[in-house]
Amino acid sequence: MTAAFCLLFAVIIESYIQCDLIPSNTGYTQLFESSAIAAQIIDTDGNVCYRSKNSGEIKAETIHRALESPVMMENGIRLSGAPICGGYVLWKENLSELQDILQELSDMKEELKDANVIEEENLKAKKQMAKLSVKNQLYDKMQKQTSRQIILLSSLIDEYSLAENAQQRKKILGKVVVIGAYIKRRSNLIFIAEHNYFIPIRELELCFQETIRNLELSGVTAGFLMIGENNPCSLSQMTGKIISSETAMRIYDFSEAVIEESLESLSALFVTLKQENEKLVLSISAECEANLTKIAERYDAEAEQDFDDTWLLSFSVKGGENR
Repeated sequence: MTAAFCLLFAVIIESYIQCDLIPSNTGYTQLFESSAIAAQIIDTDGNVCYRSKNSGEIKAETIHRALESPVMMENGIRLSGAPICGGYVLWKENLSELQDILQELSDMKEELKDANVIEEENLKAKKQMAKLSVKNQLYDKMQKQTSRQIILLSSLIDEYSLAENAQQRKKILGKVVVIGAYIKRRSNLIFIAEHNYFIPIRELELCFQETIRNLELSGVTAGFLMIGENNPCSLSQMTGKIISSETAMRIYDFSEAVIEESLESLSALFVTLKQENEKLVLSISAECEANLTKIAERYDAEAEQDFDDTWLLSFSVKGGENR
């Protein structure tokens, strides 16, 4: 009975509408005029049939252009048009905020061309990391594990501001790039380690590749090579492996410690990551004036100098597994 009464009520109301006792489909002109949208409806001859209060007067020439493609007007207003049955509809859109954003992006793009962008971005990154560390335990962990590099980066930035000539600034800037790349890649490893105990060895390869690129930008002759087990010419054995995230960070930390210790006088660096039985062995050849013995002792690695005073270091950890 409830459904029957509801249906009967709807039939009664609909019958009133059909008999015009209840007006419907009326007042569209007033509704269009009072609406907040800025639009007009014109016929095929260009005569205005309906106009909202915010549409304003539009020149006939502007209307013809808008019907072909959107037209930018004053104050960031875009006029667009589209055909409808019996005529056309025109509407205005306020794109001033979007234009301001595009202009801001354009200005930022120009600023990024400046040589000081690395200093500015690292300062912003440091401040951002400090803010996020309060809100997120993961960011706090990231900051703690790269705190030494952050302090070093800050001191380098201070040195950059006090440098007396372009040559000194260029050398300091090269150091900033190398340290900044380590902070970025080390933080990325921390993020990945939070969700995955094992990670592809490809992640570690990307870390070394970025470090090598930035060393080359600093004027250091550098290179990196991964060698598969039993087949030095094949990388597939290595790229198909996974390693624990802790192992990846230990290997990367050792290479960074060597680079930081020797960066002042480093002229050449070659890094090799290879599989030997069940171990991953990181071999580093470094041409520098620094003494790397303490770094080797700290990481329980092997270190020696060959006949031309080039440092040869070897750091081994338990290797990865095949995927």
